[in-house]
Amino acid sequence: MQRAWALATHRTFENVGHMSRMSDGLLAGSAEQRRWTNFETANHGHGRASAGDEREAVWLVVVFVLCGAFLPAVVAGA
Repeated sequence: MQRAWALATHRTFENVGHMSRMSDGLLAGSAEQRRWTNFETANHGHGRASAGDEREAVWLVVVFVLCGAFLPAVVAGA
């Protein structure tokens, strides 16, 4: 479970970093935007999600749902 959590949080922060780079590229102009778009396309299979990416997304949702369900009870001391 700890490994799944570590992978989920790593992927989340990786995606946040990507969004930040994309917004920087949009602000910098079309050449910068194309550079980041080409980089992401080359590294992520032409924009299509792989089966591994879909499994990671499912695990991420499961982890956050479980945390949302059990964390309040733990904090309340139940």
